[in-house]
Amino acid sequence: MDVDIYEIFNYIKDNSDNKQELADNMNSLIMSTDRSKFSMQLNKLWDEYCTSYGICVCCGERMIAIEEKEPMEYFGFPTNEIITYQVCPNCG
Repeated sequence: MDVDIYEIFNYIKDNSDNKQELADNMNSLIMSTDRSKFSMQLNKLWDEYCTSYGICVCCGERMIAIEEKEPMEYFGFPTNEIITYQVCPNCG
């Protein structure tokens, strides 16, 4: 029997009431399976989904963007590099 991870993911996504439940279900499934090829593919798919929708992998909360200016030098001239990263308000 050949299992398609996209079908499993879509089934879990369609039957979850909210993002928190989806995150709990996905993380439970990934942790309950051994570190097999299936588990690795499912984990990669979950990471890609969370990244594309801007949600936390652990809890399903929407990520917030934080920008910081880092002073740098470009050919001897001072400049600022803007670094943007995403942080979960629940997990940190």
